[in-house]
Amino acid sequence: LKIGTRLIALTIITSALLLAVGLIGVWGIKQSSSALTQIFDRHLTSINQLQSVRVSQFQIRNDIFDARMAQDAFVAQEKFDQIDKRIRQISELLDAYKKQPLSAREKQLLDTYMSARMDFGVNGIGKMRDLLNSERYAEADSVNGDAMTPKFASVLKHTDALIDHLTNEAGAYRKQTESLAKILNLAALIGVAVGLAL
Repeated sequence: LKIGTRLIALTIITSALLLAVGLIGVWGIKQSSSALTQIFDRHLTSINQLQSVRVSQFQIRNDIFDARMAQDAFVAQEKFDQIDKRIRQISELLDAYKKQPLSAREKQLLDTYMSARMDFGVNGIGKMRDLLNSERYAEADSVNGDAMTPKFASVLKHTDALIDHLTNEAGAYRKQTESLAKILNLAALIGVAVGLAL
């Protein structure tokens, strides 16, 4: 082959390698961007919403304790008015969370949480409201031990299960992005090595 033909072939091969490495890089950047968007927009936002729900649940529990310790129906009513506001805030956070695209496992965890939340609301908060507003403190103490405490623990457990699920999914996306970065680095190194060899 003539030198001119070799140079043209070498230029074509090098250009093709540069194009391939460039296309792989653009594809990798797009995939990484998509994974990072999924982690931030979907997982971190949802985790923050659920953490806010968790905090509000603890505040509700504390408000009920305050209402019990006050031993005053008027104070109890004020505390339960505050609890109603917190319940509305939790409902708003959960409504926003439910608008996210949920996986089948996440829907199952959410359904279990919603069932535990309803049970805690009806058989825990509702009963305590009735008993404290009517100043039946001995019965309230009994309901607190027999119903409130285990139902609150159940709600907390299911909230944590949702948060753990989202955290694990975010970790999986991070690992996927790391694997993709390794593949892109390898492709770039191979392209450079072939280019140098030519």
